Amino acid sequence: MKASVIISDKRGHHVRFVPSVEIEQEKAAVELLQQQVQRLCGLPVAIGRELCRHEAADGEVFSLYEAFAAEHAGQWHKRGDLQIMPNCEAHRPALQAWLAEKKPPELRAPWFQAGWHEKAWAWGEQAVLHAGRQLTGELVQLKASDFSFVQRMGTNAGDVYLKATGTAARHEAALTRHLAGLHANTAAVLDTQETEGWLLMPGLGGTPLRGQTDHALWQGALRAYAQLQVAEAAQVEKLLTMGVPDRRIPVLKRDIREHLADMCATGLAEEEAKQVLDLQEELLDMCDQLIAIGLPDSIEHGDLHSANIRIVDGQPFFFDWGDASITHPFFSTRIFWHALDELIASEAEWLDMVNRFRPYYLEAWKEFAEEDKLKQALLITDQLACVQRALSWHLYLTPSREDQAESYRRPSQWLQLLLEHRALVRQS
Repeated sequence: MKASVIISDKRGHHVRFVPSVEIEQEKAAVELLQQQVQRLCGLPVAIGRELCRHEAADGEVFSLYEAFAAEHAGQWHKRGDLQIMPNCEAHRPALQAWLAEKKPPELRAPWFQAGWHEKAWAWGEQAVLHAGRQLTGELVQLKASDFSFVQRMGTNAGDVYLKATGTAARHEAALTRHLAGLHANTAAVLDTQETEGWLLMPGLGGTPLRGQTDHALWQGALRAYAQLQVAEAAQVEKLLTMGVPDRRIPVLKRDIREHLADMCATGLAEEEAKQVLDLQEELLDMCDQLIAIGLPDSIEHGDLHSANIRIVDGQPFFFDWGDASITHPFFSTRIFWHALDELIASEAEWLDMVNRFRPYYLEAWKEFAEEDKLKQALLITDQLACVQRALSWHLYLTPSREDQAESYRRPSQWLQLLLEHRALVRQS
């Protein structure tokens, strides 16, 4: 893929292209583009939205990004004297729309708007100084999505990371600070600006759990996470005051009644939708069964995949709590079960692998219920967690995005997974 950037800066307030950068791995696009632009401009630059992409006749993919240069004064000016690059004529409609835009849409993430980066960078620099460190390197942008922005900042005591979150995850800064104060195996915090949703953290070090093949590391991570949840069960009221969403079982029951049909309409075929809607009463009964088992509500990570767990000196560390909520704690296991794909050679082995891992999660919960009840709860949440995650997209995540069409189908995909899981269990 070849990517270009169009930027405006203080020096003349003009629009210009940065020469294309060849990108082999698309996940590195933001970082590579930022480095290129900063070398050319001599100013800190942040990469914004991907305005458009197209594929040329020879199969080459061209992409165009917006960028923000620091130190521009006042309103970001735009001019229309554009020179369209060779092979990039297809960019013209996007450029014209970009030039014509007078006011950003209400749901546009703040880091995709002029003026935000100066404020965030200034806060990050002061937070670094307050932590007794000094900046030594470039600002390296690692991520910018509708949900969050992450950049690395070099200091004399190691790299630190500035993270900003959107409205759907505004609780993450306060929650991460809270967890860091109570649990040695969560990301440390140097500073927060909780009104803005800003968080400054030192690097965790270590390596991601993703890519590790030692089953003991995975088992230890699952056990440690359950222990954290048990400890946090006593903190539920405090967590709610921080703005962590309340999605406990009574809320889940209400949302199933009110939104199941709408979620089916996000992409299920007619027969699939009928199957899911026919399950509504059974799903509500599952909720009642979980209530009857009596496990305490606690923090639920919401996205507990293997890249959100790092192994540091042999111990698991947990971070990235933007999807967290207060609900039945066992819902966390569903995404972790998916991550176990990394440890199997074929899909036929997946359910057996999950069953081998269940005891490591349930160890910490034995004080709350008998073993057969714990196993029953985990089997129920294997299904209900699919509905819970569908609701996450339908009610929390997609409505907070500027481009809602991009994730519109996510609820139906999770409901399809529910049907597939039920079929897999019947076959086993």
